[in-house]
Amino acid sequence: MMRTIGSDAAETAYRTACGSVIWSIMFLDNGMLVGEERSEGGRKTSFFAVAADGRNVVMRDFMLPGPAGDDAGTGVMTGLETTAAHLCLLHRYHGQGPEHVGLWAVDPVAGRVVWQRPDVSFAAHLGKNLLVYRTGSFAGFPERSYLVIDAVSGEVVEQLGDDAGRANMLRMKALREEDRQGVVLPGMRRVAEGIAAQHRNLVDDEFRPESAYEYIERDDLFAGAVHRIEQTASGAVFSAELLVYRNGKKWFSDTICTGSSQPCMNYFLVRGVHMYYIRNRRELVSLHL
Repeated sequence: MMRTIGSDAAETAYRTACGSVIWSIMFLDNGMLVGEERSEGGRKTSFFAVAADGRNVVMRDFMLPGPAGDDAGTGVMTGLETTAAHLCLLHRYHGQGPEHVGLWAVDPVAGRVVWQRPDVSFAAHLGKNLLVYRTGSFAGFPERSYLVIDAVSGEVVEQLGDDAGRANMLRMKALREEDRQGVVLPGMRRVAEGIAAQHRNLVDDEFRPESAYEYIERDDLFAGAVHRIEQTASGAVFSAELLVYRNGKKWFSDTICTGSSQPCMNYFLVRGVHMYYIRNRRELVSLHL
């Protein structure tokens, strides 16, 4: 692991329990970060929250209660769906498949569910409201009945029924999650394709033509995650290094992963004055820019 100038600006915001990895992160309107933590075996899901300053853990090891009052996080897969105001919205999975079902709104500060709609599935975020649907069947054919619900209370605002045309119109107007949450996600590019002219001379010594990399460019900031693959006797192993340049000079570097059995892609983002990245799949680091 190597860190250069600026390393004092990096702090560990959250570290998982042994045997668990950070699966995804999202942001509330107040800047609080919420994350999904999964066991490496994939049969336990829990959720955590970190204050907007990136220093204080507000919630840890939260699991949805199951139908009988037991923890749904063990044996019943759950996940982060979206956020709304000061709430994070969770979902379950339908059976063993990828389809999401149900919505549970959790207040991380209180550490409890404030409303739940196990009968609906999420379709789109409309700002103050959510577009959701119920599934059913008519004459043996599957059908969907659409609703608009208040994102903070879960109450029904409008019933659309089977009006798929209006539902699609609302869905098309919805903001992308990264725009709504105010985050900048990395783009993907191969070095051989070149980068922006003002940054090209900064990375000639660090990036190799055979490497693929993710990058974020913002004003005087250039951040790139260089991905490399090595063939070993037991198969391919992957590594990734994060390099951050400020005003034309390398300011920070760290190892995102090494010796991984899979690529560590999409492991960093920028929100406001902070960059967040995941180190070795288990540690969430906040880098003040």
